[in-house]
Amino acid sequence: MRSLTSKLDPSLVSYAVVIGIGLLQPNVAVALYIAIALFVIIPFRAVIRLIRRAVAARRQKGGLP
Repeated sequence: MRSLTSKLDPSLVSYAVVIGIGLLQPNVAVALYIAIALFVIIPFRAVIRLIRRAVAARRQKGGLP
């Protein structure tokens, strides 16, 4: 629940800013809305953790320098 709250607080502020941008540049606002939605949906910390584990496993096997 805390991780959801910590993600929603900045995104709510971002949405308010994008609304203002949307009044001037609607196309830019659409791109920003998509970026905010992806930020909320994708668990970036978990993805980065998985990538780091995969890289560490390859290094142990000798696949990467």
